[in-house]
Amino acid sequence: MSNRHDRRPPFWYLRRGRRRLESDVDEELALHMDLRAAELRAGGMSPEDARREALRQFGDLEYTRRYCREQDEGREDEMSRALIFEELLHDLKISLRGLMRAPIMTLTIVFTVGLGIGATTVIFGAINAALLRSLPYKDAAHIVRIYTDAPPNKFPFSVADYLALTAQQTRFEQIAGYAQRSMAFTDGTVAERVRVRLVSSTYFSLLGISPVVGRDFVESEGRPGGPLTAILSNGFWQTRFGGRADIVGQTIRLDGQDYAVVGILPRDTGPLERTQDVFIAAQWTTPPRKGPFFITVLGRVRAGMERAAAEELHAINRSMFPIWRVSYQDDRATWGMMDLKQHVVGDVLSSELGRGLVERHRAEL
Repeated sequence: MSNRHDRRPPFWYLRRGRRRLESDVDEELALHMDLRAAELRAGGMSPEDARREALRQFGDLEYTRRYCREQDEGREDEMSRALIFEELLHDLKISLRGLMRAPIMTLTIVFTVGLGIGATTVIFGAINAALLRSLPYKDAAHIVRIYTDAPPNKFPFSVADYLALTAQQTRFEQIAGYAQRSMAFTDGTVAERVRVRLVSSTYFSLLGISPVVGRDFVESEGRPGGPLTAILSNGFWQTRFGGRADIVGQTIRLDGQDYAVVGILPRDTGPLERTQDVFIAAQWTTPPRKGPFFITVLGRVRAGMERAAAEELHAINRSMFPIWRVSYQDDRATWGMMDLKQHVVGDVLSSELGRGLVERHRAEL
């Protein structure tokens, strides 16, 4: 008979609460900021100037804080799943011992479970196929997501990574990048937070999406110091501006800056765009350090160049490592790519929108 004190803790025993996660991230970021400010003070800056310069060099602090929290929450979720699996294995062993004492009941249970698994597999296959067929992107079979591969994690790119890739690659027809951001929109009377996606000037052309009103971004709008421009989702256009075509050419105010509206997206877009309100042309400049990592990178591979493209990604990454060794020490990390279908389905199924789509497809089946 086992001792009650020998029982393992439940799967939630090691999980940190949300407030604890946020506190840990804030402490870590504060430590990095303090260390950098101390270095600047040692170089002769006043405490106030050192603090301001440290903040400037760090970049978008709020985005970094949110990204780090999401990463920590993801790791906590992975730990919880691993512990759940361990508990299930433990329970399964106990169950099997009991079932072996009743062979007929065991066969009945195995048959029933097998039938259920088979039905679930068929349903999931149908849902999966339906989601894949919903990708309305031009020649999607040749589009990939490019990521930093640091097993078991797949990280987005930093600005340094993205700029190096676009400058040095030769195996892709086009490279595009995007990043998420929440911004304050105001029309002079009402202010609200809107979902904004910063995109490279090549984003829509790579995916084969053309505005129904106005035009796409141009290269000059993606350069630092270029004009601030925006493309509106169809839903945001209808809701906030009543579908007026004359909004193109006017400006909207986001985070206190004016952005010229150059285009309106079609009503039916792909799953990557459906939850966004506004798209603005990103103007990324070379940073003083390699991080943070927040750019999702897409590439259109030249026909027959898949293997060569993968090799080129590894080569460019290796050539960059010595340049950024001071701010990034993981020499085992490299660059990899996955099919757009795999990226989109994984992203969709992990989101609230994705879960809704799955339920809808299940009902249709």
